[in-house]
Amino acid sequence: MPYNFALNAVEGAVNFLFNGASVPGLPDYMGFLEPLKANYYNPTGGLLEVGMGVLSLRGVGGRSTALLETAEAGNARYRVVDRSMLTPGQRLGRVNGVSNNAMRLSSTGGRNITPLREVQIDEATTFARKLGFDGPVDYRPLDRGYNTSYSNWDWLIISDDLLPNTMGNMANSRMSWKAALGHELVGHGQSNWAGRSFEAGSLLDEVQASARASRHTPELFSLERYQLRRDAIERIKMHNQQNGTNLGWRDLRDQLWLDPYSN
Repeated sequence: MPYNFALNAVEGAVNFLFNGASVPGLPDYMGFLEPLKANYYNPTGGLLEVGMGVLSLRGVGGRSTALLETAEAGNARYRVVDRSMLTPGQRLGRVNGVSNNAMRLSSTGGRNITPLREVQIDEATTFARKLGFDGPVDYRPLDRGYNTSYSNWDWLIISDDLLPNTMGNMANSRMSWKAALGHELVGHGQSNWAGRSFEAGSLLDEVQASARASRHTPELFSLERYQLRRDAIERIKMHNQQNGTNLGWRDLRDQLWLDPYSN
């Protein structure tokens, strides 16, 4: 924890002094040390990611905010939404034993719970088409029990957890909506189309999805690819903690299908 605090202090100081006194939660804040930060496995640690921003005058006296990325043609822009609607420690994970084998966006650290707007749904649908998905895309709200998920029936459900929680305590929580769709369609979808997927919800299936998405999803920034790779590693670590195993990336790599997909 002192390690991340030191990185946050350096990152915050540079932004404050050389980037117009920007702090975490503002569109111009540059999280350039994010790839170096250690992972948190609890909500309390995740809240400390705010770093110096929570101490600044620009972070108090009103509602805190989160950045929701909505990119068009590879040009990222940001919208600000009410942070009070986000729950950093909320668990919105996979529901085991679903009848349609839906590959859900596992949200162990908590993702966005604010209802999506129509323009965001349209942007996500457009990007899904760019990824080669020509099946039905439907929006289903999170408060009705839906998660963003790809079904091996070639059906994509977009829910409110498509968007990230920038204060989440795991890479899965913080990954952008484009990275999340890459996990579902480039990771799960292409593996299913090629007949190379594993049992839905299994460690191999989820690690393969994030690893493939980090390599082959178009229009991602390097940080987004890093978040997907980190998500794959964190899934292995969580599996080890829950099952008393000692698996590493090298133990699984040769079993995964990481080649580009071709029709």
